[in-house]
Amino acid sequence: MIKLLSFIKGYVYISAESVFLERFFNVLSKNNIRIWGVKKRGLGQVTFYISVKAVEHLRQLANNTDTHIKIIKKTGIPFILFNLSKRKALWISGIFIIVFLIVMNFFVWDIEVRLTDEYGKTKNITIGLPIHIGQLKSSIDKERLANIILLTSNEYSYANVNIEGTVVTIDLRKRINAGEEPDDRACSIIAKRAGVIESINVTQGEKIVNKGDSVGEGDLLVSGIVETKDFGARLVHSKAEIKGITWHTKSAVIELKEKVVNRTGKSKRMHSLSAFGYKLPLYFSNKINYAQHQDVKGVYKLKFNHFVLPFSFNYDRIYETKDTYKNITEYQSVIKLKKVLKEQVQKELAKDAKILEDKYTIKTIETGEKSLEYEAKVSEDLGVIKYEE
Repeated sequence: MIKLLSFIKGYVYISAESVFLERFFNVLSKNNIRIWGVKKRGLGQVTFYISVKAVEHLRQLANNTDTHIKIIKKTGIPFILFNLSKRKALWISGIFIIVFLIVMNFFVWDIEVRLTDEYGKTKNITIGLPIHIGQLKSSIDKERLANIILLTSNEYSYANVNIEGTVVTIDLRKRINAGEEPDDRACSIIAKRAGVIESINVTQGEKIVNKGDSVGEGDLLVSGIVETKDFGARLVHSKAEIKGITWHTKSAVIELKEKVVNRTGKSKRMHSLSAFGYKLPLYFSNKINYAQHQDVKGVYKLKFNHFVLPFSFNYDRIYETKDTYKNITEYQSVIKLKKVLKEQVQKELAKDAKILEDKYTIKTIETGEKSLEYEAKVSEDLGVIKYEE
């Protein structure tokens, strides 16, 4: 506690040198000047600590006793504040930055909308929203905003709004099948593509097909019309988990020439700065004189995790390009096509779908050219909702 009080009031580390040190200390004691931490440093030399208030009086007493004193170190809040006062511009700038960051934290400076599609893949999208950049966070009702999104569009079965830092994140899920439908309207379940029933578990509705049955696209799997003994036929909201074996096929001509896009070396910069939604272009003209070009764009936001400030650098560089063609072997073409065709099939599949078998076949088509066909045997959800008219 004593050290804390001394630090608040401030104290000085002193070196004193005299042939009459005993006399010097007697004078200090007589004048009620408190010192502490006294240490002998040599013949006629000591060091000690003394409060700031007593320093001026100490000088006079030292002169009266032929004692030479020297200040070694100054410690405490009074000296810290004095040093800061000499850097007013830095101090004021620091306060301004802190206040600015606190104020900015009350607003929304970034909106991110993420959509999970029918294949379980997530991507960022842009949709119309009743909120905007620069809006007060306190004015956003998260539950109400999620409800507005669901009520104004029947594309989504789920919406969740989260606010963290200065970022609003909206997660959406596309409305795709019976298990994800939130309403109880009467509906049946049909096959979304041709296949063979691998398993079927109906919790509501009339089962039409069984395990091992072959079905075509659009065939009825579970009917929403249920026959009852007492009330006859009635409409229900069908619910079922239906797995099926399906075959996905993609093909492409095996080209023996490959297009190569080359940059000519000419380019144009069209960068800009953005602040509070206003854009400041860093170029004079937006005219592009290239017949063929390639754009490289990027937005670099002033961002610290979920704390985004309303400033960004928009990178936009346009390169002039020219197409050329080079000869490749059939083997090289097939290797590239294999990867392309498999990726095309994978984009069609839901996240939980599994490729059980796959194969590649080279065929000769009517034009005499060769084509590569990719066929994948897949286990996936087969049912999709069809509402009763």
